Amino acid sequence: MTQTPRALHFFGHKMDGQRKSQEGKGGFLTATGESEETDADLDKSGNPIANVRSNEIGNEENPVEISSGAMDYDTNTIIIRAGKKLLISCLYTKDDIGDLSDLQWTKEGGHIIDGESSPSAFTIGMIEQRTEHKKKNLHFTSIHQRDKGAYECTARTQGGRTLKNTVNVVVLDEIQWKDSETTVGGLIGEPLTIDCGVVDGGPDEIIKITDENGEPLNDSTFTLAGNEATIESLSKEVQGEAVSCVHVEMISRGKEHEDWPVVDRRDIKIDVWYKPEFNEESSIQYAIIDDNERDATIYCNVSDSNPPPKHFTFFVDDHEVTDDEDERYELVRDVGRGYGAYLKIHDVKQADLQQYRCEVSNGKAKASHIINLRAANPPFEPKVTLHEAKKHSIVWKIEGGEDDEGPMPVTAIEIFYVRKAVVHDRLGSEEDIDIDDGFWKSHGGRVLREKTKNNLYEVKGLREATDYVFKFRQISDVGFGDSIVLTASTYDENSDSVDSAPGFIKSMSFWTTIILFSLIQIF
Repeated sequence: MTQTPRALHFFGHKMDGQRKSQEGKGGFLTATGESEETDADLDKSGNPIANVRSNEIGNEENPVEISSGAMDYDTNTIIIRAGKKLLISCLYTKDDIGDLSDLQWTKEGGHIIDGESSPSAFTIGMIEQRTEHKKKNLHFTSIHQRDKGAYECTARTQGGRTLKNTVNVVVLDEIQWKDSETTVGGLIGEPLTIDCGVVDGGPDEIIKITDENGEPLNDSTFTLAGNEATIESLSKEVQGEAVSCVHVEMISRGKEHEDWPVVDRRDIKIDVWYKPEFNEESSIQYAIIDDNERDATIYCNVSDSNPPPKHFTFFVDDHEVTDDEDERYELVRDVGRGYGAYLKIHDVKQADLQQYRCEVSNGKAKASHIINLRAANPPFEPKVTLHEAKKHSIVWKIEGGEDDEGPMPVTAIEIFYVRKAVVHDRLGSEEDIDIDDGFWKSHGGRVLREKTKNNLYEVKGLREATDYVFKFRQISDVGFGDSIVLTASTYDENSDSVDSAPGFIKSMSFWTTIILFSLIQIF
């Protein structure tokens, strides 16, 4: 390894000597079509950025300006690694060419490069927005050894004059890192080593290891030895951090010029693996056991895991529960980004109230969560009163029972509704007829609302002056409670009668009225 030249500053990723040489030459900014750079920083490909002042023709400044983010402005040479992208701009700084076709790129030997030359090497013409000067960019999507050589940008003026400028492209062999991975990982608590070495490195190569911002690594976390950086014990604190391997090869430009640095950079992200985690080691979950056919859902929610969980398995008495073995079981895995799965038990029985174990694996480690399934009471039958009847909606006040603040509080209110005429047409006209759940779902509407603080719930989209039958029940996390069925009518604006009742709202033009103020419970 050679000593680091005075002109090279690694930690800031700056090429200070290069910048000073440009300033001493009176260099100026040339637009590249993508960004304007005045400093010789590294571009995204790891190459030093330098802007070039064009050659002069006698005492006249050459209006054909060539620039690139990887150019040696002393020799009009671009030195670049194989496999990288390259953009070379040719800007004509006068207004005496008629069309973009008068600005043309050719390779040595007279081979013309245009917009359809090849998918890997082509040109794009444009008008520079700031100056309205004509510009033609030469693009290499992935440069190869076959692309090396001299490239000439030629401008034909309206007066018949031909002006040229040339750039020489030198293509170096692609660098081979000993470890080409962009992400390295290990289990929490284990050591991790990042190798920044290259295959067949030469004596003129320099390697520096920094953080992603070009600053020295934290010596309390990393130990540097040669071209390797080691973390003795991985922790969550370094999860997602990046380490930069900066490789610099000094290329000779002859005795008249200093060696030119060609910089390659490889960023490695640290991935710390740890077993799935839960908010608690065990949890109590509930199911309702009664004469109704109900489902119980056993949740297994992971609070954190890296990598994300891949496999969820449920056990009872160390026996794996599978939906193939018992059709009452339904196992649903990978529930969203929240890392979860659940086991649903159809037609839950008293015998299902026992201890379950959920085992979660993320491919690197696994952990278990214990769930104790216990019985819970269903929500009480709600207390329902009519609050307000409107033209196309009805507002109900629905209050809960004693279990609102219990272990399984009411979380939602479910309201079914159907026109009373439909009930009579389909089921008969008796007032005490029993309406099953299937009829509500097939012929009526359903509203499910989260429990509100004021206990008011509005059912919208109803017909004017129409009788409706409503069914109400409270919902908790484990199921529904007993229901109550009531009838009510929407407001009829053509009616002359006005009923006086609590909760009526006075508007600017009329009193809101309730047409049907007698609520009839249907058994």
